[in-house]
Amino acid sequence: EMVLAALPEYRALAPKRRMLLSYESLCADPANEITRLVRFIGATVSPGWLETAAQIPEMRRARWRDLPATEQRLLSDRTDEARAAIAALDP
Repeated sequence: EMVLAALPEYRALAPKRRMLLSYESLCADPANEITRLVRFIGATVSPGWLETAAQIPEMRRARWRDLPATEQRLLSDRTDEARAAIAALDP
């Protein structure tokens, strides 16, 4: 519900004032995604800082998979609309 409630605010921003950053993309390519974020906010960082920061993100096991199957289905059903809305956003 929170994601869906925030989408109108996100869409109201000028494209140059918004950026999508996913956990998955951050973990897959941390140096590139952190560089993109730093540029987006207008900051400058040293190459050493970027190298150190890029070592931090790591993909972790999805804990929701530890839930009983009925709770997994319920969680999935309740988040389908939000996940679809996020997937449809322009980067």
